[in-house]
Amino acid sequence: MASSFSIVPTIAPGVNGASSKSKKKADLPRLSELSPDDKPWDTHGQNSQSLMCVFSEGDDWQQRKSERMEWCGRRLTFAVSQEGRHKLKSAQFCRIRLCPRCVWRRSLAWKARWYQAWPEIQKIAPKARYFHLVLTVPNVPVTELRDTILKMSNAWKRMVSRKTWPALGFVRATEVTIEKDREGYVHPHFHCLVMVSTSYFSKRYMTAEDWRAYWAKGLGVEPETLTKPYIRAVDPKGGVDAVAAAVKEVFKYAVKGIGMNPDDDGSWVPTLLEMDRQLKGTQATSLGGLIREVFRGNEDISEEEMMAHKDDPDFEAEQYWEYVWNFVDRWYERSRILGAEETAALKAKDEERDQKKAAHAAPLPEPIRADEGTRTDWDLNRTGLRLMAEDLVPERAKKTRKRRAERRSELDDSS
Repeated sequence: MASSFSIVPTIAPGVNGASSKSKKKADLPRLSELSPDDKPWDTHGQNSQSLMCVFSEGDDWQQRKSERMEWCGRRLTFAVSQEGRHKLKSAQFCRIRLCPRCVWRRSLAWKARWYQAWPEIQKIAPKARYFHLVLTVPNVPVTELRDTILKMSNAWKRMVSRKTWPALGFVRATEVTIEKDREGYVHPHFHCLVMVSTSYFSKRYMTAEDWRAYWAKGLGVEPETLTKPYIRAVDPKGGVDAVAAAVKEVFKYAVKGIGMNPDDDGSWVPTLLEMDRQLKGTQATSLGGLIREVFRGNEDISEEEMMAHKDDPDFEAEQYWEYVWNFVDRWYERSRILGAEETAALKAKDEERDQKKAAHAAPLPEPIRADEGTRTDWDLNRTGLRLMAEDLVPERAKKTRKRRAERRSELDDSS
């Protein structure tokens, strides 16, 4: 049954950024016109506004989410170079799990994280390979979504705890697709970036059928009841760019299958509202193995990281421009150019932020050396991987070697 309410907001003059007077396009230049690379801001802003309207028709908890989303990305401050290049400097995000704007920024943040961690990853596992894996289950009624995701998470834990688990590490994200053919049905699945040794592709390669059987055993079902997993290897010649792009793909969506446009009939709205309730308390992201060690188990993206942008060492800010979201025309438009005093304050804040980053930058671990008693072979089973992960932390490794030496000394004395 189609929803009876509109997914496009009705905004009174002077409310939520709407203006009672029509302004010429030339008076308020659009962000997408001044900086074509930032066109995605408009696309994700439109989807976020539609979801905000949907949540406004939900229960009290969802209505509070709608109020938070009203302020999400409402004002953006960009540093602008003499050539007109833009770099985001200030924004406020609602951090709601399904918010399209926040999902997009989180995916960019994970991509940026990977670039930052790449030197450490290369130092620890320089010859590691990666592939994108998608594990699915049959579509279920949306009212059973939470239980299904819990079963999937438990199946994943059983799968990675086996001795035959081939991976050195992984990144996993939960995604849910709304089914178009049947109302009230959803399709939960895991997107994973899997890190393996080079010998995986030559000695222990698992086909799609092998992964289906492996996944089915974790779920406790027959393989024939599951769709074949999607597997795509990351080109090793692509280096960090190829792997970072795969990471972004893993975190690209939280939910798919939504119309999110003025002409949509809104039949998916009740399903989405119930999905949002079902997802409460479920795990969205998981890290494991060496990847968890590299990222220190940090699965949360900070507000600062959500403002991630491409590194541009030649970028030099000339001015700071502020853009506001136009709730009527559904795009970002420039509201003002910041004055000298505000510009100086923002530049000082940038310098302070850079100093903090440099001061808190974690040192890279020392190279693993065989003469120090650590393992150098990365083609290990889970037990060997755990032992080597302990050796990745220098202080812990020193304490472990000290205890072993003391134990050997005690045994020598007793003999």
